[in-house]
Amino acid sequence: MTRRTAYWPCYLLVAGLSQVLAEPSAPAPSVSAAPAKPLATISVIANKIAEPLAEVAGTVSVIERQRIDQIVAADIKDLLRYEPGVSVNEDSVRFGAQSISIRGIDGNRIAIEVDGVPITDGFSVGSFSRASRDLVDPELLERVEILRGPASTLYGSDALGGVIAYQTRDPQAFLDQGDGKFYVGARLRSGSSDHSRLLTATSAVAAGDWGLLFSASDRNAGERENFARPGGLDANPARVRDRLGLAKIHWHSERAGNFDLVAEDHRSHNAVDVQSLVAGPGQFATTTSLLADDLAKRDRLSLSWQQALRFGPFDQITQRFYSQDTDFNQRTTQHRRGATATAAATLRERQFHYAQATDGSELIVDGERQTGALKHRLVAGFEWVENRLREQRDGTETNLRTGAVSHVIIGEVLPVRDFPNSKTRELG
Repeated sequence: MTRRTAYWPCYLLVAGLSQVLAEPSAPAPSVSAAPAKPLATISVIANKIAEPLAEVAGTVSVIERQRIDQIVAADIKDLLRYEPGVSVNEDSVRFGAQSISIRGIDGNRIAIEVDGVPITDGFSVGSFSRASRDLVDPELLERVEILRGPASTLYGSDALGGVIAYQTRDPQAFLDQGDGKFYVGARLRSGSSDHSRLLTATSAVAAGDWGLLFSASDRNAGERENFARPGGLDANPARVRDRLGLAKIHWHSERAGNFDLVAEDHRSHNAVDVQSLVAGPGQFATTTSLLADDLAKRDRLSLSWQQALRFGPFDQITQRFYSQDTDFNQRTTQHRRGATATAAATLRERQFHYAQATDGSELIVDGERQTGALKHRLVAGFEWVENRLREQRDGTETNLRTGAVSHVIIGEVLPVRDFPNSKTRELG
């Protein structure tokens, strides 16, 4: 597998020319430069506050942006492939990446967050309905933190197996590549394993205490090559398109603190010709064609605030408000021949819809105190989350000889809900 990356940044540079003095100057005494000390890696995931990774008691890994570019991570599977004990569960037939496994625990027992906002829960039923948790693209990430092992005390029961925390890119990360005031860049990448093409355009600007970032990417891909043995099945033909957008406004105030307003949009469209299930086992024995058309989208709006604090033992306060909508729409078109020579051919059309809307708020105060030779780090806070869930499966079976339409498929009367429309509230 090979990938090719091209990167063209354009900067607006304002520079002054200094004059060279004609008069000779006295030589300055030589001063040996002090050796540069590498900055300590900082982790937030373990205790929800920034602290040196070397002081974290749990098993935590940090993947910085430099490493993401080094391994040419095109998706979450590429991003995590070198992490011991961490893997990505995939469905090679239709749905692709589904969830992340940490030390054998996966699904909704792994907490996943983007900028502190939890990703939607996964859900699946049967062979035609599956809502995944693969809703993040490495192209927009600045760093990833992985906490292995239970972390339910801070993250709730969803963190039984561990936590994955994604952090999106900031305006300053791009401005540092130019003159600190303006940046425009584009990235073009291709991959031979799935014939993918990715184009990303980014702009960032700084004006006084304000920083603005806008980044958009468009990825087109096909099926992933499986190098089938002679006489074996090739990968199911697929057309994949992912569109992502990230807008971030940062404001720094000496008196009011730091504010970050983030808007994120993710659209994914997968069209798959599921040839591997034609004349397949069980209910697929009479299948002559199976076409899948899957849509997924995630929209997020969040506002975070951080300020120095002088209240008892606490030195800093962080607060976050967020709203997120996630929606899955999946359609399946299945043509079937008659089970016998005289039976009529049929057409089965299925639809699956799953949506989760999340609103929440989080407040954290922390501080550090010294007592003799002992250093104490104090953290306190609360989190409130409201989730609204909707789900429905529908479908019809059409007799292609008579035109009769039935809402009963394999003994199941459709439409049907696998759970009632629900609203949950959590406070901790």
